[in-house]
Amino acid sequence: MICCIVSKINNLSRFLRIQSLRTKPVVCKMPSRYFHRSESCAHGEYEWKDPESEDEVVNITYIDKDGNRIPVRGKIGDNVLYLAHRHGIEMEGACEASLACTTCHVYVLGDHLEKLPCPEEKEDDLLDLAPFLKENSRL
Repeated sequence: MICCIVSKINNLSRFLRIQSLRTKPVVCKMPSRYFHRSESCAHGEYEWKDPESEDEVVNITYIDKDGNRIPVRGKIGDNVLYLAHRHGIEMEGACEASLACTTCHVYVLGDHLEKLPCPEEKEDDLLDLAPFLKENSRL
């Protein structure tokens, strides 16, 4: 029985060597890859521009973890996370505003929530995972 198994293993190893001689080696060529590293590139469509007219002005008040109120003038369409960073306000955004986490979770107060567009499905799904979720929560 053992001789039979050894014989089959020898035959298999000979077969594999013959097969490997018949096949041509495959040369893999990796395409050139370019990496762009620059601190001036921003994720998304955020523009670092001040409002051009008073019609574009949006007044935002950030309230930090110590309860300090920080008023900021932004423009319509500004990203709240990037606007905070621009004005030196500490606000975490681990995914750089790509809607992949909930670290930039904020509460929108008063009637201002109705002025915002409805959250997309992706934002709603992430908000379900956010700690301390409220009716006026947004990312």
